[in-house]
Amino acid sequence: MRKFGKILFIGGLILTIAALAFGIGGIVYAVQSGVGVVRDSPSGDAAATVQAEDGEQWYVFAETPTLAECTATGPDGVTVEVNRPGSSMSFDFDNTKVYRVGEFTTEAAGEYAITCAPDIGTIRLVEADRINGTFTWLIAAPFLIVFSIFSGLATLLGLILWLIGRSREKNPPTPPPPGGGYPAGPGFPPAPGAQPGPGGYPGPGQPPYPQPRP
Repeated sequence: MRKFGKILFIGGLILTIAALAFGIGGIVYAVQSGVGVVRDSPSGDAAATVQAEDGEQWYVFAETPTLAECTATGPDGVTVEVNRPGSSMSFDFDNTKVYRVGEFTTEAAGEYAITCAPDIGTIRLVEADRINGTFTWLIAAPFLIVFSIFSGLATLLGLILWLIGRSREKNPPTPPPPGGGYPAGPGFPPAPGAQPGPGGYPGPGQPPYPQPRP
């Protein structure tokens, strides 16, 4: 029990510290990284332009969750379809909540102009690869924090088992006293040839006192 408890305590403690560190650190990183990515992204009032490479995926963020109709015009006037997002994505940016309202994939390298109607205020264009890593941490961090709670309970259990095992090793059970005789009660004479022990009882190795006849 002592060895198992020690292993459980040390292993659980390491996992708890690691999960908390990665969970809290992941949230801090995701928030700071996401804000930095959005701040550096192209933006404009209901319209914005961006230089992109062929095959890149871009997200359109706005300050309102309204699903506006957005269009993207690429090099040589080619129109690229801007799809509505299949899942929601939002976060706080400079005390303002921004929402993903569209996404598109470039078909050639060059400049793309994106416009949205009706007017949904300032829009921001963010490359998907840059922001997806941020949201991966935001999703994983809560699971790591929950895991740290369970590993913390395992650490506590290991500590209890470890302490119990150490206590038992320091204080082993007291063995029964030696001797083959049986103590006689009041009024029982000693057996023939038996030498009484201290207090009138038979000593170790002496035959027991005879039992009275009914």
